[in-house]
Amino acid sequence: MNARTPQFLCRNEGERGMVTVEAALLIVLFLVPMLLLVMDAGRFITARHSLTQAVRQGAIVLIHAQASSQADTQASAAVKDALEVSGYRPGEVTVVINRPDQTRATITVTLDTTRFAVFGVAFTVLPVIIRESATVSTG
Repeated sequence: MNARTPQFLCRNEGERGMVTVEAALLIVLFLVPMLLLVMDAGRFITARHSLTQAVRQGAIVLIHAQASSQADTQASAAVKDALEVSGYRPGEVTVVINRPDQTRATITVTLDTTRFAVFGVAFTVLPVIIRESATVSTG
């Protein structure tokens, strides 16, 4: 035992090395996955926020569109543009507009966030496909 290690901490010289090994295992097996999970959760929250904003933008376009024949196309383009500004590619976005009658419309947007998984692997506790919808009165 060297002069700097207090006698009550180590019974013998081999215990000091064991603490180092345990700390290394703790970092590799616990802290690194937790860091990756936190990063993936942050990406999910960002994607969800961007999707909500894009659906709102599409709903606003549906409300203010004059010609109903072009309203769906304009709303779909507005959603895709809003998500493209946030960094999502058009191939990752699916926009469905359902009109049960002449005065109501439901816009549903699905976003595939697979490419934002950490190192190409998505954690199973977080959703990979995010869906958001809004119903508006157009009449």
